[in-house]
Amino acid sequence: MSAAEPLVVIRNIKKLFPVRRGLFDRSKGKLIHAVDGVDVEIRKGEVLSLVGESGCGKTTLARLILHLLDPTEGNITFDGRDLFSRNRAEMRKLRQQVQAVFQDPYASLDPKKTILQVVSEPLVVNGLSKDQLNLSKLVRESLTAVGLSPPELYMGKFPYELSGGQRQRVAIARAIVINPRLIVADEPVSMLDVSIRAEILMLMLDLKRDLNLTYVFITHDLAVARYVSDRMAVMYLGKIVEIGPAEEVCARPVHPYTRALLSALPSADPRTRHRGIQVKGEVPNAIQIPTGCRFRPRCLYAFEKCMTEPSLVKVGHDHYAACYLGQEIT
Repeated sequence: MSAAEPLVVIRNIKKLFPVRRGLFDRSKGKLIHAVDGVDVEIRKGEVLSLVGESGCGKTTLARLILHLLDPTEGNITFDGRDLFSRNRAEMRKLRQQVQAVFQDPYASLDPKKTILQVVSEPLVVNGLSKDQLNLSKLVRESLTAVGLSPPELYMGKFPYELSGGQRQRVAIARAIVINPRLIVADEPVSMLDVSIRAEILMLMLDLKRDLNLTYVFITHDLAVARYVSDRMAVMYLGKIVEIGPAEEVCARPVHPYTRALLSALPSADPRTRHRGIQVKGEVPNAIQIPTGCRFRPRCLYAFEKCMTEPSLVKVGHDHYAACYLGQEIT
């Protein structure tokens, strides 16, 4: 995929949270570095996956893009306009262009509302349709687009009457009903049965093509990320440590953390004896960030230069990594 014009530009974005203290907690004044200086562009029409272990900052970054959180520092622009300096009217217009699909289809839908009410809610809230007939027409079209057909069979039902896969289709229908440009999908298939995950992923890719959507796709599963992504960004302790075309990153990973994540994937060949790359210890506390490279305390290849924090450097075609060893090899 050729480099397209960026839709979202993120520059030095940081989100620090104060530590919640208990009665005997001595962590007064300390901060959790959830996202700590991220620079990345999300290009029009692409699927950019954010991957990494739980707690690496993926979801916090997504919530910043959705403007559900304000940054501690840094800036995000959407289509060239500052995301955090907009007034209420401008923010309402932005909400129409950026939508979300969340992880849990059981928690993200209001159990007291019918499917018609759930899917039509963005239209009502944004004042896009006041005519009930037109509202129903748009909901029917959206439900049909996500494979819930005939839509009349579902519109009067409540979420508890649907399966997990059907609920997630409803959540996707709600996201696309107002014709957004960007969808942030936070682990959208992780809570679904394995048998229907592929169906939902294929649906999302079909909608991307048909509706000219851009996706930020958050997942801890590199196999899923490789399947759906144009580009992949690997996060560790609030930083992007490697980013590039998904096939390139998976075929020629540079950062030791990316290599370790990929090595943990099971092999499709049952005759292959699986041996993952071992890393030392546990993920460090996000309150006490290690000096230099954040992966240094766990890296088997760390050397003296790693005491200084590396920046992302080009290591291949549109491929960047924050690793001194990888930069020397390439």
